[in-house]
Amino acid sequence: MSGGGEMSKRGLSELFMRNERLTTLFTHALASLMLTCAAVSVVQIAEYLLPNWDGTYLILLAFIVSLEAMVSHRAMKGIQFFTPEWMLYRVAEWITLLVGLKLLLYAVNGFGQLWADLPLWRQDFAQNFFTGEYLLDLIFLFFVWSLANIFSEELSRLEGDEKVLRAERETGIIEHRPEVRRSLANLILAIGGGMIVLAALMRLDWEALRVNSPPPAAGVLNILIYFLLALTLLSLTQFSILRVHWILNKVPVEHNLATRWLVYAMSFLVIMAALAFVLPTQYSLGLLGVLGC
Repeated sequence: MSGGGEMSKRGLSELFMRNERLTTLFTHALASLMLTCAAVSVVQIAEYLLPNWDGTYLILLAFIVSLEAMVSHRAMKGIQFFTPEWMLYRVAEWITLLVGLKLLLYAVNGFGQLWADLPLWRQDFAQNFFTGEYLLDLIFLFFVWSLANIFSEELSRLEGDEKVLRAERETGIIEHRPEVRRSLANLILAIGGGMIVLAALMRLDWEALRVNSPPPAAGVLNILIYFLLALTLLSLTQFSILRVHWILNKVPVEHNLATRWLVYAMSFLVIMAALAFVLPTQYSLGLLGVLGC
């Protein structure tokens, strides 16, 4: 009997761990996609302010960097802050990012420029390597990387298996996961608010600024996708909190519950977004026109 009980306990633990791994994978992928949507807003307004510049590559860069930042954050979870091991890891990470960004710029602008720049690096490496576009891209990359690390930190605080919960009980340091979820929601709203501000700036009097007027859909579709992804992410964080309660109460769960939760949440939100998208809006435009008279 004891052997069967131990087997049942081990099987229950494996089910919880499987759902936690799937939830972790889904939440980090959603957060990366959200940061990519935010990058679209930045790139769009930059392209309209600089009509001759094409920043499409930064959108792909945002997705890759956000994923890399989250993976590296999880890999360094057990490493203490500012230790030699931490410093070595971060230096190696940023050297890789710096070189990768430079190679990406040469891939976009043509590798012929690389051979033209090599002699200039011997003359003045700092000035000729860190060009204006490269420095601006570095600033953009740093902000994306920083936000991805913040997302990863908040998401990791929502995780909890039997070992984590046991350690919390033994140390008396309990992670207040609902508060972490609220903090994550505030971060999501802050980024979304910034995207809305950028979209509003794209509706200024562009003729007066002598800049081509942006297409009507610019800055709108990516915001819609961002908030759909955000609502799905927050739904999964609620699942994470519930999963902790299920672990504590030894409630059995299905092995694919996390996948089903994600599918149902996204399906519902996509349907709601589609309905909102097709609803008539002419009455609101008419009201704005009346108010403007």
